[in-house]
Amino acid sequence: MKVIHTTIFFLLILSAQSAYADAFVKALLLVNEGSYPEAKAVIEKGLKKDATNAPLHFIAAKYFSSEDNKSFHLDSAYFHASKAHSLFPGTLKEGKLKKLARLGVRNFTINQLLQNICTTAYQKADSINTLEAWEHFIHTYSKARQLSIATERRNHLAYEDAMGSFTYESFKDFMERYPNAEQVTDAHQLYESLLYKKMTESGSWQAYEDFLKKHPGSPYFKEAKEKYELLLFRDFTKDHSLKSYEDFMLKYPENPYTKQAQDSIYAIVTKSRTVFDIQKFIRTYPKNRNIMLAWKELFEVYNVKRDPVILEQFKTYNPDYPYGEQLEREITLARRLVVSFEKNGLYGFRDSASREVLVPPLFDEVYPFSEGLAAVVVGNCEDLCAFGYVDKDGELVIKPQFNEGEDFVNGFAIVGKGDCYNDNCRYGFINRKGEIVVPLEYDEVYEFSEGLALVRKRRLGYGFVDTKGNVRVRLKYTDGGNFSGGLAPVLSDSLWGYIDQSGEWKIPPRFSQAGDFSEGLAPVALSDGLWGYINDSGNFVIEPRFSFAAPFEKNIAKVIVMEKVKGVMMQVEKLIDREGKIIQQN
Repeated sequence: MKVIHTTIFFLLILSAQSAYADAFVKALLLVNEGSYPEAKAVIEKGLKKDATNAPLHFIAAKYFSSEDNKSFHLDSAYFHASKAHSLFPGTLKEGKLKKLARLGVRNFTINQLLQNICTTAYQKADSINTLEAWEHFIHTYSKARQLSIATERRNHLAYEDAMGSFTYESFKDFMERYPNAEQVTDAHQLYESLLYKKMTESGSWQAYEDFLKKHPGSPYFKEAKEKYELLLFRDFTKDHSLKSYEDFMLKYPENPYTKQAQDSIYAIVTKSRTVFDIQKFIRTYPKNRNIMLAWKELFEVYNVKRDPVILEQFKTYNPDYPYGEQLEREITLARRLVVSFEKNGLYGFRDSASREVLVPPLFDEVYPFSEGLAAVVVGNCEDLCAFGYVDKDGELVIKPQFNEGEDFVNGFAIVGKGDCYNDNCRYGFINRKGEIVVPLEYDEVYEFSEGLALVRKRRLGYGFVDTKGNVRVRLKYTDGGNFSGGLAPVLSDSLWGYIDQSGEWKIPPRFSQAGDFSEGLAPVALSDGLWGYINDSGNFVIEPRFSFAAPFEKNIAKVIVMEKVKGVMMQVEKLIDREGKIIQQN
């Protein structure tokens, strides 16, 4: 009671001394006794009269922060406490400040009330724990000590919301709203990733082009550019035509896939590997990056036989050939006549004119030169031997490493590994560099014809491979022959027919025997054993009437007919023309 009386005493003194304190004193007494409606009227009237009255703002803050007050409102309490904090002490004189201090109004108590209000507001936001609640606290209670913690809580919830949506828009919105949040780095990475994914989800080059134009600073710019260039190239050249590759290079010279376009142009123009087509490429595309390769290819195709006459022709017809020294050497080697010789049971080669030893006698066997290379053998093939190849200059260009080796034909040689002497061997092909172009995995292989070679595996059958070792016709036939005019005979279910290079039947199997096409005709036999000739449509142009028929050569073919000789029916060999007429022989 003594304390209360003392307080009232000082209030009366303050009230009697200053009109400034009238509203404050009345409001303080009314708030302290819980007369909130009356206190509200006094506060509103006083602040209306003087909006800079710091003590009255302090009492207003107490009024709105009193929990038993029906008008309890933390936001209003904070507003007035904040006002009191910023206005106090203002222009109040020392005497008045002392008197206010006795009534509990000084910087410390104002700040304490302010922070108590903030703490209560923080606890309220914490109990709700929603993004909206934290947003309200942060924007309303700017002087709260918990502001940094509240900001972290707010940012965490906002980032969780963005993660829940998981769109580039949600992360963009998060970064724009909360640029200082610690999650901004992660949000930025996800934004860039999702934006890139969204803008390019169609997978078209147009989508990547649009992305590159709109987002040049994206961390995915390089990846997008690479995909754009690839997709543009693929779309522009999707028909794989010569014109599309040419047009692409003209329109997009900076695209890195112009190199691939150049390679495709080279592959298309020189697909047949003929002299004419390779020369056409060299004339038409002198700036193509494969131009030197084309010259080498032209030389190899032209010079596959290593014939000096043909090489001289090559030199005459191709004065711009860039490897002149190599050409002169090849001409010299092609003219050189080389013979084998034996010394102490070993063999080598020497120049037949000068008798100069070109290849010392180091080999157990040697074979004649074919296309400028000769097979040489080290060891006894009844036990184990190794085949290699030398050139006419005496250089061992392919070291002995194969257990069987045949002559080079059109730039390729059949080689084998295993016990080839006892027919337990696997065969394939090598080129002139000794590189294996067809794997050594076949039980039988035959020379290439029109770019394909007949091969066989015991468990599968016969099929065809190309010069790169790719199986072009599946191994499934009982027997087969060579390609000629785009067709090859194969045996299926005891009957012969003809397939093209894709393995499709062009002449269905209906013959008991069949030979290779030559000069547009192929000898075939029907079930009665009689032979005739068909064209590439499978129609007989020479009806079956021969006991046997061989392929045509220079418009003439050998056949066997049954004829009486001295009264006895015998098989007699005859020659026929393309109409099937017997040619009289002298």
